[in-house]
Amino acid sequence: MKNRLIAAIIAVALVLVTLISVLIVREVRKSPPPELSTLRDRVIALVDASAEVNEILFGQGLPTYPRINRPVEQPFYLNKTENGFVFSAESTAHRLYYRSIPDEKLGTVIAYQYCLRETVGEEDYLYIDVEMNIPRTSWDLGKLRYVQKTTEVREEEPIYVSGNQYYYRLEDYVEDTFYYDDYQGAQYAYYDFVKPNEEYSSIADIKKKAETVYAKSYLESVYDSLFVGISISEEENGTLYARYMEGKDKDGIPMLLKLNTYEGLDTGRVYLYDTMRYSEEKRSSANYVYIEMDTHLEGEEDKLLTVRISLTLVNGMWYLDSPTY
Repeated sequence: MKNRLIAAIIAVALVLVTLISVLIVREVRKSPPPELSTLRDRVIALVDASAEVNEILFGQGLPTYPRINRPVEQPFYLNKTENGFVFSAESTAHRLYYRSIPDEKLGTVIAYQYCLRETVGEEDYLYIDVEMNIPRTSWDLGKLRYVQKTTEVREEEPIYVSGNQYYYRLEDYVEDTFYYDDYQGAQYAYYDFVKPNEEYSSIADIKKKAETVYAKSYLESVYDSLFVGISISEEENGTLYARYMEGKDKDGIPMLLKLNTYEGLDTGRVYLYDTMRYSEEKRSSANYVYIEMDTHLEGEEDKLLTVRISLTLVNGMWYLDSPTY
């Protein structure tokens, strides 16, 4: 009997707690929203910051390496003289290789071998730097140096001239591309490697940035499609691939990858902050507000569109609870 009484008391207490919580929520919802002037700066800061996040999540996304066929290596030949090695169009005695690399910024870059191996005696080898005419080691064999091929005449001395083509040394050049054979594994068929940057090197980094702008209540509704993928049916075309995934390159280095079959949305929407106002159609409250503004796409100033965005109050801070693109 005593146990039943205790159970009844607990049940009544739970009901009372639930009713009180509902009443509190209803009162909060009925509470008027804050003065718009007190939200204005926060709204502007959030919308401005959302432009970068929108571009990463829904727009063109993070820059990726171009996926191209690996350039074919071509031979070049050298003559050995008393003063070292010189380029020769006729000799075939000393052969090294070069390849041409298309570069988005520099145009044509030539990658060439500089270390030649010569046989000494029956079993020994001598490794020579054909440019500097100094000894090297087997470590240098097959290594590359880089020059920019251009018609531009500069103050610096080119290392080679052929007609109106000048070749200038690139001391710290790093090949900014991934070739088709760098993508090892069927899981990379639809993904390209994201170029390394200081701010975004993992999915966690992207989420961290997004959550400074958007509320988790909104982001959780899009995270699966962005980072997990969604299966609509068992058919081949019934899978929506994740926008981003994590993987490794052929050397085992962790890399972020981006889906290459998604074209991206136009996220370049411009908000006219002077038109900021509370929505008359949707009722705002003390912890959830609906704000409208006139907007236009970049370059379409004459095509105004009213956009309604929502913000939610989380732990004393306002966050966007709807997209702004």
